[in-house]
Amino acid sequence: MSVTENRIQRVDQNTLTSNKTGQLAELYAQVFAGEPWNECVQCTGCDRYFGKDMEGEAICPCEKTMPLTQFYPKDSTSEYIQGEGARDDSVFYLKPNGDEIVGFSWGYKYKTPEEFAKGKYKTSFMQNAIKALLNLQGVNGEL
Repeated sequence: MSVTENRIQRVDQNTLTSNKTGQLAELYAQVFAGEPWNECVQCTGCDRYFGKDMEGEAICPCEKTMPLTQFYPKDSTSEYIQGEGARDDSVFYLKPNGDEIVGFSWGYKYKTPEEFAKGKYKTSFMQNAIKALLNLQGVNGEL
């Protein structure tokens, strides 16, 4: 294998294969399972999520004692990644090590901070907090 095969590679939506998407989904779940995100497992009752310390546990410690599920299941995470790649202005960068993906980054433009906040954050609290932080930094147009 040559040195160039292990360099960071730009990948567009046409070359983002289902195999790469599946690998990305698994790596994505591994990355966000740890600190500071702790998005490893989630309670089906209270919607709280936990880090790697709760991996392998079957039941949430909440009052509802509901099952814990993977925060980023491979199938739905693969679909999410495919959706990200389907945007016209998306760009993906992958870092391979042989046939395995060991690093990734992707991005695209948003027309406004509001569009960004709604697209990336589920709760209105977080959406408003992000919009306020961006506004404080003078970001109020395309980003």
